[in-house]
Amino acid sequence: MTVQRQTPAEAGALHPWCLVWIDAREAKVLTWTGDGAQVEQLTSDVPVHRASTGHVRHDPTFRHGGGGGPQTAGDPRRQEFLNRFVEEVATHVPATHDVKILGPGEVHERLADHLRGLDRRHGVEREVAADASNRLTRPQLVAMLRDLVGVPARRRHVGGRRDLAEGSGRIHA
Repeated sequence: MTVQRQTPAEAGALHPWCLVWIDAREAKVLTWTGDGAQVEQLTSDVPVHRASTGHVRHDPTFRHGGGGGPQTAGDPRRQEFLNRFVEEVATHVPATHDVKILGPGEVHERLADHLRGLDRRHGVEREVAADASNRLTRPQLVAMLRDLVGVPARRRHVGGRRDLAEGSGRIHA
């Protein structure tokens, strides 16, 4: 028994997905249109994260490990820029699409939490998934989006050309 894969036109409307790859320096927002993947690349103004903040003075009244608020590694200004960047990226994500967010570190999780909060406030129900990922190329991201949307990948013949006669299966060099 062979299972034939339906083309998107045969299956009806495509499932709307948005794929986002994000880190502190840039974000790529991919959506699928009838012509293919539409890619928006956004760059951030987030200052570079310092590996070391140098000598940091601590208030002697705080216990070891204590302190007020979230840990910002002595860089609260960077966190403000990062929050603004996440908010900007969120404006490029269509509210009608399910979203898959990829990226290293914590920025992809921050964007997912931000989108979930917006969805709760506006009564929007959609899937928002976040997964850790290394840097991906544009073709890799487009292939992932194709898979999410349900569009079969384009097949290419590499090397010799395939004989066009029906059923011969011979390859000519």
